[in-house]
Amino acid sequence: MMRKILASLFLVCIMMFGFASVSSAANWQWITSTDDTTVSFDTTSIIDKSIKISNTEYINCIYSVWIKFEFTDTEGDTMAQKYNFEKSVALQLVEMEFDYKNRGSRIKSSHIYAKDGSLLDSMPSYMVKTSFDSIIPGSGGEAIFQATFKEYKSQYGKK
Repeated sequence: MMRKILASLFLVCIMMFGFASVSSAANWQWITSTDDTTVSFDTTSIIDKSIKISNTEYINCIYSVWIKFEFTDTEGDTMAQKYNFEKSVALQLVEMEFDYKNRGSRIKSSHIYAKDGSLLDSMPSYMVKTSFDSIIPGSGGEAIFQATFKEYKSQYGKK
């Protein structure tokens, strides 16, 4: 009898965690690619961090989003050599914040992974910037900003 109860509880836990992971799955949308890197963003990770002071006025106009950089095997090997990793780099996940009013960006966190999913490196908290860097016109940063801002506007209705 006790085994049946434990087995039932175990199955319920598996189902709960299984459905939870499916319902909160990332939705990666392609932004741009080069010969060695593909850049995407998670449409489900966009968070409005703006502070509203009236119906039409905001103190700051900020949102955050997760960006994924996927590397070719050759580029992953090059990065592993450059940063002295024991394994080739497969991808990098970067949490970015954008100030859409002033066209600025900053990195909040960064995590580098190998193909087997093991974490190779994370950006230490002391490297997190408090100020925003200007987004350079025509750059990859601008492509990321444009794609994520379009999705942000569709989710939050900002202009």
